[in-house]
Amino acid sequence: MREEEDEIQEELRRLARDLGSIRFRLWGVAARAPETTGQETPEEPSIRSVIECVVADSINPAIEDLERAVEGEGRRSSQD
Repeated sequence: MREEEDEIQEELRRLARDLGSIRFRLWGVAARAPETTGQETPEEPSIRSVIECVVADSINPAIEDLERAVEGEGRRSSQD
């Protein structure tokens, strides 16, 4: 059972790193996106705004949750 838990924790670490790479790639796309003209609306946001929201609202919390899950599991298993 312990070996399986270790494998799951390692997979979660890899997934968090993968998400970090995706976040980095998204920032690269945002940096290359055209400057906004100030005419963006909620119905038609700029590419940069969409990327900022995706990173802030989805990717960052997912990375944090995965890292917290691994840390929590590590603490629990060391107490067993």
